[in-house]
Amino acid sequence: MGRLAIIFGPPGSGKGTQSRLVSDSLDFCHLSTGDMLREASNIGSDLGLKARELMDSGNLVPDDMVNGIVAAHIHGLDGKKDVLLDGYPRTMEQAYALDRSLMGTQYNVNVVLSLTVRDSVLKERILNRKVCTSCGSIFGVPVSVLEPCGNCGGKLVVRGDDNLEALSDRLQVYRERTLPILNFYSDRGLVVVIDAERPVPEIFSSISKELSKFY
Repeated sequence: MGRLAIIFGPPGSGKGTQSRLVSDSLDFCHLSTGDMLREASNIGSDLGLKARELMDSGNLVPDDMVNGIVAAHIHGLDGKKDVLLDGYPRTMEQAYALDRSLMGTQYNVNVVLSLTVRDSVLKERILNRKVCTSCGSIFGVPVSVLEPCGNCGGKLVVRGDDNLEALSDRLQVYRERTLPILNFYSDRGLVVVIDAERPVPEIFSSISKELSKFY
């Protein structure tokens, strides 16, 4: 049976950075709904274009757009690889859907890693963040600075939803629709709080320690 973990936190908390470290160093399959939907947008599918419009305005993509995508990926792995869910579930409806999709599989939710960061720090990070269009790496690079990706040399760009207006909307949606999920998993004793204002290696060390408890 494979391990399944959820990484949880507001926009700018470092979920993407930590997820890539877990994927690269601990051999987890990183399932990011944001990445999957952006990929669908880049190839021009109707679902992808609609998702891009919603994400760029700071809104959540409807549950029925993401539940099927996540379920298909999990069932395809068939318990043969550990899974880290990033950006899912984001609503209680999605949390219930995840429970249903795990029935009959080799997975259970083992741990929910809750990254905590103050709003002031989130704003600073969002306004100084770029993403590589080639490998997806995330860097704290000011918008005015033109630099290639330090990992692959690809182009660094500002995501369409990385601005103060969209961040305000995203934080409001996060608090109203996503935070209640923590209570849902806390009642099961699955939530571990991670201080995500520390240096990246320290955060990763804490995450690795928690994941090592489930073998």
